[in-house]
Amino acid sequence: MKPKLLISICVYLSIVFITKGQENPVIDSLKNVYTNTPNDSIKIKTCLLIANSYYYSNADSAVLYYNLTVSLADVLMEEANSSTKKDYGSIKGKALLYTGASYYRTANYDQALQFYQAAGETYKALNDKIGECDTYMNMGTIFCEKGDYNQAIAYYAKII
Repeated sequence: MKPKLLISICVYLSIVFITKGQENPVIDSLKNVYTNTPNDSIKIKTCLLIANSYYYSNADSAVLYYNLTVSLADVLMEEANSSTKKDYGSIKGKALLYTGASYYRTANYDQALQFYQAAGETYKALNDKIGECDTYMNMGTIFCEKGDYNQAIAYYAKII
């Protein structure tokens, strides 16, 4: 089976079968793929899928797998050519952004800001303006939640 088809099927199944608060066969299957795959694009995408599968049901597990995704991206970026390096960098940016979002969902705003900052730096290095805007929007939202409206406006202004 082709890797893109396998990943598409895994994404679909993870969305369909994710249940709150308990493991499920899809996550188990994804973990099996992750464990038995060498460090490559399939492994990093699978790790991100596992993290996303936990996002709504288990923030701690989501953060764990997002952090694994970031670490794996760093390793793969060292070995990659410039085209593939950008792809891995984009995945790293997503993992950092989603880690921040996981902390935001649990009202851990300071930790969320740290990960959003790291995501913003990653996106900036990639010249990914959309990723940067996502990051600034999320940081502005946190400053609104904290009541620091001037700082929120400053981040929202960066989007324009």
